[in-house]
Amino acid sequence: MAAALLGMGEAAAQTADFKCAEPGTAVEYSNLRKTAWAWPEDDHCRLFIQGSGMLDGYLAWYAPTIELSGHQLETFPVQVKPRALWPLAVNKTIAARYFGPSQRSSRTLVTIDLSYRVERYERLDTSAGRFDAFLVVARQKAIGGSSEIVLREWYAPSPGVIVKYDYRQADGGGEVAEATSISRR
Repeated sequence: MAAALLGMGEAAAQTADFKCAEPGTAVEYSNLRKTAWAWPEDDHCRLFIQGSGMLDGYLAWYAPTIELSGHQLETFPVQVKPRALWPLAVNKTIAARYFGPSQRSSRTLVTIDLSYRVERYERLDTSAGRFDAFLVVARQKAIGGSSEIVLREWYAPSPGVIVKYDYRQADGGGEVAEATSISRR
């Protein structure tokens, strides 16, 4: 069994404060994606991603499931308030509507209904090791379109990184990957 629920009392009482992984922490995933934690900023962390296609490069990481490219940094945090998800706690939810640049292009404006929920705290085995992790689920639905995305990320407070993710699109596309190695450079 890849994941086992922790004791109910332990999961209900578990919380995690916002923190960036140590600069230089690198994570390699089973789909060959790589992330490297660069530095903390005021309300987010800088993260370098390689091997994810359109999002390659530096991103702002606010919380599990919330990584933003440069052209969204002015509008998204103000409208969605991603820091409200912290401290992470089971059943914590935030919901918002975002209007602004799409993740793909600063010239394309989108309206998206968003929700983020901390589903549970569980023990998870990956190729990189065993972790106690929060499962955070993001749902994104484009207004006026049929695009719907569900992203599940398992965030391990120690070492402060995403150890598994499951990304699904309404059209059946998506990917699942788990951490295969975590190192500090």
